[in-house]
Amino acid sequence: PLSSQGKCKDVKLYGEQYICADHFPPKNRSCIVYDFGIRDQPEFGVELARKYKCEVHAFDPSPVSLEWWQSEKEKLSKIPGYHFHPYGAGGINGRVKLYEYSWEQVANIRIPVSVSDKCTKEACELMEAQQKSFMLPVRTFESIRKELGHANKTIDVVKLDVEGSEWEFLQQLLDQGCPDIEQLTIEYHHYTFDNRYGGDASPEINLISTLLHVCGLKSYQLDYDMGGFPDGARLYKDYGLQLYFNTISYAKRLEPLNENQEDGQEDHT
Repeated sequence: PLSSQGKCKDVKLYGEQYICADHFPPKNRSCIVYDFGIRDQPEFGVELARKYKCEVHAFDPSPVSLEWWQSEKEKLSKIPGYHFHPYGAGGINGRVKLYEYSWEQVANIRIPVSVSDKCTKEACELMEAQQKSFMLPVRTFESIRKELGHANKTIDVVKLDVEGSEWEFLQQLLDQGCPDIEQLTIEYHHYTFDNRYGGDASPEINLISTLLHVCGLKSYQLDYDMGGFPDGARLYKDYGLQLYFNTISYAKRLEPLNENQEDGQEDHT
């Protein structure tokens, strides 16, 4: 099953996401934070800007976030270093189709066509969910870094809570090699379990975590170590699906889990 790969001595919770404060903020430069997925709850980025004087960039293209920003822009713009951008995290630079989702958010989570219980002797009726869609702008990690003047700078914290778009974003990011990121905290959205580990984890999450580990980003905080927390939305149940959430935080320069664990080796006990 998924487990911590390293130890953070000073774990802090801001909003609904964690950071490791063992080596944060950096001593010899100002900190940079990318906060992807805001809705109308900017607490994570706002607290890092206020407490640590970080340069914080918040991103969200969803209609509810654009409406929120217009109502809060005057107040939040007074926070030194805090910036909002009306586009999201993606695997391309351009517009993608995103779908209406829980809590007025948008997601790339599309309900597939499924087979209903209404059947004749020959066949059963198909069910297709009616989901409102939006064409919204997204950018890749490297594109954003260049646009913001951060191409040769370390990004200290990246938070991803983007309702399924994390997969395309992370795939494109890792295709470019190991990213210059000190910490990464992700809310994963997935359907599958990995039966090799007793159904405790998603195979997609296992793969991403392995690639991040190779890049020096080791997990230290798991909200749901038994595979994820199920989404109770009726929509998924009606279509025979189960969507799970799993929030995992990663950081570089973590302490070993025990004295016998060498750097780069996991503790499998």
